[in-house]
Amino acid sequence: MKIGRNDPCPCGSGTKYKRCCMARDQAREAEEREHAGATERAIRWLAETHRDAMVAAYETLRISLAGEARRAALDALDAETQSLLRINLMEWLLAEGSLPGDGGPRRISDLLLGAQELAWTPGQRAWLQRLSEHPLRLYEVVDLVPGRQITLRDAILPDAAPIVIGDTSVSEWVPAGSTSGPSYVACRVLPGREGNELSGAAFPFPRLTGPAVAAMLRTAVAEPGKSATDIGRAIMAAWVEHLFTEQP
Repeated sequence: MKIGRNDPCPCGSGTKYKRCCMARDQAREAEEREHAGATERAIRWLAETHRDAMVAAYETLRISLAGEARRAALDALDAETQSLLRINLMEWLLAEGSLPGDGGPRRISDLLLGAQELAWTPGQRAWLQRLSEHPLRLYEVVDLVPGRQITLRDAILPDAAPIVIGDTSVSEWVPAGSTSGPSYVACRVLPGREGNELSGAAFPFPRLTGPAVAAMLRTAVAEPGKSATDIGRAIMAAWVEHLFTEQP
């Protein structure tokens, strides 16, 4: 539902929307339009130019997270879950995945940014660059203004400052303090000119599961040689495990 200029601002300030959050929202929407379509174009180009390698990379990632013994169970997940799985894993491949090349593995993000024929707009190029630079992290949802913004706290570094994100789509399905809904979420937080935004992929965990996953990740971070990519894969593996427990 569109907010009128003279409507009360949904942030709860009691001020008219035009005198409160309207300018910020318009600026954020303009920034989002600058990179609109980047992910879709990237996936389409990869499907056209590196189809077999991408199919193999996706399947290898999918099975590595669940285990070969669960291949049939993965295939049996319902259509909605399969779609969410594909969205999340494809974004991870765009951000951190690699494809084989003559000189060895090459990051998919480098392939995309180096493809002259794609003629990225400056906004799309900056978006893909940010996607590759900011890793997947696990966050606890500590506050929520429905349809307006969410406040996240790093679940691995609980002393870190909270992160406020104006994202209407995600805040609608992450209920703060819920005992059954996803009150923990793994995602990529991307800083922009008008504040933080989410990349699009999201790995929700219920409140009862989130603390155990966070504890596992804190232990993993302390291990020598663990990279941000290793932590991201551990998050995804825990989320895939959760998918099986959610199935009827």
